[in-house]
Amino acid sequence: MLYIFVFTTKRMVKGAPTLTRFAICSHIGIEELPLRVIAKPLTCLIDEVSISGDLVGNMLTYEDLTSQHLSQNEVLIPLGKFVNLFEKISDLSENRCISWDIGSTYELNILGELGYVVSLAPTLGEALRCLVNGFETIQTGAKFTMNIKDDMVIIQYQILDQTIWPRCKDAELTLGIVAMIISKHCKNQWLPNCITYEHSEYAATEELNSRTRHAALYNQEFNSISFPASLLDQRAENSASSHADFIKRSNALNKRVAEIKKSQAISTRVKFAIMSDLGSHTIDQTKIAEDLGMSRRTLRRRLSNENINFQALVDDCRKKTAYASLTRTKLPLCDIAFQLGYSDQTAFTRAFSRWFGCSPKHVRDLSKSGDGGGSSIILS
Repeated sequence: MLYIFVFTTKRMVKGAPTLTRFAICSHIGIEELPLRVIAKPLTCLIDEVSISGDLVGNMLTYEDLTSQHLSQNEVLIPLGKFVNLFEKISDLSENRCISWDIGSTYELNILGELGYVVSLAPTLGEALRCLVNGFETIQTGAKFTMNIKDDMVIIQYQILDQTIWPRCKDAELTLGIVAMIISKHCKNQWLPNCITYEHSEYAATEELNSRTRHAALYNQEFNSISFPASLLDQRAENSASSHADFIKRSNALNKRVAEIKKSQAISTRVKFAIMSDLGSHTIDQTKIAEDLGMSRRTLRRRLSNENINFQALVDDCRKKTAYASLTRTKLPLCDIAFQLGYSDQTAFTRAFSRWFGCSPKHVRDLSKSGDGGGSSIILS
């Protein structure tokens, strides 16, 4: 069961807008999925912002964390807590581009073994492939891809769990790290072809465009950065490592990624696969089973052992994505229906009404208007 809690507050001053706040949770929520990320970037942010120890302590306590979580390079914390803290602490800084600045000046050793292997890569192409392929060692539950199209390299990043929001600072940090790696190989003599963000424009947009040397596009499907594929053969400055050493370390990193995936519950792996395919591929149980290296029958049996079925996982992912698309984008309902894998808008509206007891239009209207005079509505 998925619940949307709609909290509205009355106007305190005549003419001022009513504020509406939404929260979303389900029987397979954030904390029940092993979404984890290294905590060290928070330490870098705290050092840059220079906030008091007491305030840091209070913020960590609120998220059920302690300073010990930030003291080591490869300590993993819940992704939702990390993103929330990164947003809040960044907002305390006078530097409105601090998340990009931290990412674009990042020291690779902070990324632990992944950072070390990336630093050994003889070319930019191998460094970025290593970052993408090994990303799960520092963060789980993200779609992080590298593709080449029309002689352009496109790096895409998105947190899969749609209930983790806002997350604009996390996106800027991650794309900043990608830009840093490119700059290390190209001696900063490069320009992005395109930068996109899934969040909306905000006060720092012009400053951020100046930092990135490119006017970004906002309210896009993914966070991404693209650049000419001709740069992939660029070699790292002062790279003295042997290619054999890089291959050895890279293979060990890939093995570690495989072990991480193997340790996850099959329902978690299936859910990650579903969320990755939404909007780009038809959700097909046979395909996902093959992607996970097993037959459809084996997948069904292993899910049954966890007392869940494939369709329940699909519905859960669709619910969260539908809610996010309705309340955070201006996509027409027909486009959302297609993104979720429905044949038409009618089929989507019927499914949505079955889940929540109201139409998609009603939820979108609520998110826009904020009217309700203090009422509290629960849609289940």
